[in-house]
Amino acid sequence: MKLTNQEVMNALQSLKQIIDIGFPISISYRLASLAQQLENHSVVINRVVRELRKKYGVKNKQGGFTVEPMIEIKKEDNETVLEPNPNFDLFQKDAEDLMPLEVEIIWAPVTLPLQVNGKSLDIKPSALVYLVDKFVLLE
Repeated sequence: MKLTNQEVMNALQSLKQIIDIGFPISISYRLASLAQQLENHSVVINRVVRELRKKYGVKNKQGGFTVEPMIEIKKEDNETVLEPNPNFDLFQKDAEDLMPLEVEIIWAPVTLPLQVNGKSLDIKPSALVYLVDKFVLLE
């Protein structure tokens, strides 16, 4: 199955909301397998984003890099003013170019039961929005 990097990130966030519900072991195993595949790709995506921050950003107090839309500039009279960061648009463009790139995973949708341990399945629709049809089906 081909996915964009954006789909990987969205699905992983949604999957984290449902993975610990207590589904039967066969479903839990399959969801854990999906999470692992998505996590592997998200590590690469996050590494590239970190490199973009390093390329276009400034070092912050925590030792990482940030890219803000506005930066402080010291004028000749030592006055500090906020000005647009010329690197921000470059960072945004590269980050946006990263998200439609495709990756491949091996996956067939898993059907989620409507009841778990005798109780109705209670999942927020926001948790399913990036999963239904492509990753999970509902009974």
